[in-house]
Amino acid sequence: MRNELTSQRSRSLFGSYSLIAFVAMLSMRSAAQSSSAEDQSHHGSTPSGWQVGSAWAVSVFAADQHLVGVMVVLLTGKKASSCIVGDWKQAEILKRQFKDHDFLATRPLSYSIEGNKLTLGVTEVCDGYVFLRGVLTDTGATGDYGTLGLEGFTRLGSFAAVTARD
Repeated sequence: MRNELTSQRSRSLFGSYSLIAFVAMLSMRSAAQSSSAEDQSHHGSTPSGWQVGSAWAVSVFAADQHLVGVMVVLLTGKKASSCIVGDWKQAEILKRQFKDHDFLATRPLSYSIEGNKLTLGVTEVCDGYVFLRGVLTDTGATGDYGTLGLEGFTRLGSFAAVTARD
């Protein structure tokens, strides 16, 4: 019985680490194909894949390019609570694994898409914003993550997103 539980736990951990490795590899490939978010236009049209009901695997990297963690989010059409003006919708967290268990996804996430510009983060905590913001493409998104406060946006790292596979 104990060996069976240990074996199940090992398979579960292996599956989690496999997901992280897979998403990180895809995200790095996507990031390499795309230039930085600030260098691209934010006024393009929204790529067709970025619609309500789509799921995205998001990898977050520190400024030194080390993987901070991964999550899979589902874009919903439900209105989100927000202290920030805009058309914010809820993003449901399907899976998450971060080195710091309190990172970003401990509260409900919201997203806003304006043309080909994405902002994803916690918007219901006023003046405590942590955001991922970047540019959408047909195959994913790349951009920066950081905090937003009275002094503006402080970049802490980057992110890349790809379509989540079942």
